[in-house]
Amino acid sequence: MRPDTLEKAKNHRGFLVAAATVLLSLTMMLLVSACGDSGSSDGSATSPTVTGPLGKLTRLGPAAIEMLDDKSDVTGSENVQVRSAIDINWVRIEQQGENLTFTMDLGGPLPSAMAPSNAAEWGFILDVDGDGVPDWLLYQSNDSTNGWTAGLFNPKTKERLSGAQLPGTASHEGTDIIMTINRATIGSPQTLKWFAYTNVFVKSSTSTEPLQAGDRLPGNAAPDNSANWQVFP
Repeated sequence: MRPDTLEKAKNHRGFLVAAATVLLSLTMMLLVSACGDSGSSDGSATSPTVTGPLGKLTRLGPAAIEMLDDKSDVTGSENVQVRSAIDINWVRIEQQGENLTFTMDLGGPLPSAMAPSNAAEWGFILDVDGDGVPDWLLYQSNDSTNGWTAGLFNPKTKERLSGAQLPGTASHEGTDIIMTINRATIGSPQTLKWFAYTNVFVKSSTSTEPLQAGDRLPGNAAPDNSANWQVFP
């Protein structure tokens, strides 16, 4: 699914799909649509300090987990301007009542805007029925055409709830991405498997192919092998 030429990659939907495919092997997904309204807003959350073994799940209670990632472990091109902003420091998932909150802390400040033909995405892949296949993608993205957007996408049904249709809240500030959804929106699972990811897709002035880079946690997680995904709660 990689574009044959950079000209094809200039299409908004095309270059995001190409980036996600190359970095995450999500051949069954369309990650972000060209959505004009934004589902994210600046919040005022303060980043907590996360400690614990790298790449190991820490249970904070009956309905809260966190995982710390290696620093500077982004893979892909070195020549991307937002490399630190796609380097995952840690993630946390919490359930409060019927709401699930997903937090991702990055190694550098999030970009307020992207350069022309550039796009970045931060999100969580969820398997809610235990069949080893992604059921939902919860994401925030920032691209040079639409700015910041947030969404929830089902790769099986192709249902996408983004912008004002997002069934929850999304915010980004400093180095944090925060998203909250109602558990019923994804089928009220008692448990779910997850992994976190970031990716960036950058037009190159020196290459006929676009530059890509990204990170994921846990590092050995892959869409076609949920045995390596983490379990919540």
